[in-house]
Amino acid sequence: MSFSASDLKAHPEEVPEGPGIYIFRDTSGYLYIGESANLRQRLTKHLDQSDRLSLAHYLQQHGVDAVTVEIHAFDPNSDARSLPMRRAYESELIRSRKPRLNIAP
Repeated sequence: MSFSASDLKAHPEEVPEGPGIYIFRDTSGYLYIGESANLRQRLTKHLDQSDRLSLAHYLQQHGVDAVTVEIHAFDPNSDARSLPMRRAYESELIRSRKPRLNIAP
């Protein structure tokens, strides 16, 4: 699933509450990749006032209008719902996509 960040900010109920991975992008490429046990709660926090200083600074300077968020929500029966699997997937995405605002895991 992919959403504009402004749509997610206005309608957080569109985001599943389960675990998964999220990817922030703008026209220049990947910004930030993260994982969460509750995607809705985590993305709402990021879009309100992120605790990740680099992402918070970027969103404060540039706004959310040009940002998209790709969501990888996991099936309830998937092994990917476990924290170690989510972290491994997140690490691989960070390694392969090299988002500007992540610190390498």
